[in-house]
Amino acid sequence: MSEKIKFQIETLQRAKIIMAVEAVAVNTSVMLGIYLVNRFFDETLITNILIWVGGLFGLAYALYASLGNVKRHAEIRKLEQRLS
Repeated sequence: MSEKIKFQIETLQRAKIIMAVEAVAVNTSVMLGIYLVNRFFDETLITNILIWVGGLFGLAYALYASLGNVKRHAEIRKLEQRLS
């Protein structure tokens, strides 16, 4: 039983790390996209919309990843208490 719990804890910890790395990658891509749109396109309504949508997407994904990691962290703590 304890081996199963340890395996679940390790799996959840890996999932937390993966989600955090994905959030960093998504936000880096969004920032690069916003920079490129500003650099190579004239300031029009469509470029402003692209910038806003990109920024909101990055923010939403970071929030999604953070909430998912908080949930995983709570589950890890519960499993660690069961293990002790």
